Amino acid sequence: MTPPAAAEYSVTRNYLDWILSLPGKSNGDKIDLTVAQRILNDQHFGLTKVKDRLLEFLAVIKRKKAIKGRSFALSVLRRGKTSLGKSVADALGRKFARLSLGGMRG
Repeated sequence: MTPPAAAEYSVTRNYLDWILSLPGKSNGDKIDLTVAQRILNDQHFGLTKVKDRLLEFLAVIKRKKAIKGRSFALSVLRRGKTSLGKSVADALGRKFARLSLGGMRG
């Protein structure tokens, strides 16, 4: 929805093109909700609603194995999005990569 004349347009377009060019290789998820809950509780104090929502999301993925677009968005500023993402990756046995989108708004 960003107009092409906006300053962020080319930055956003480059990020999206780069992400789409990444290989779609998956190592399969090892979803164990007990382990996921333990990891989230060990690595994060409080944030009960956020952790519950993440566990619900993982439970749905475990139950319905063929979900399109298996992603979630965390958007509140300065609230531990990166560390929560790292914890979810640890719980799934996945590698974690942090991609900074500095300079982008909205």
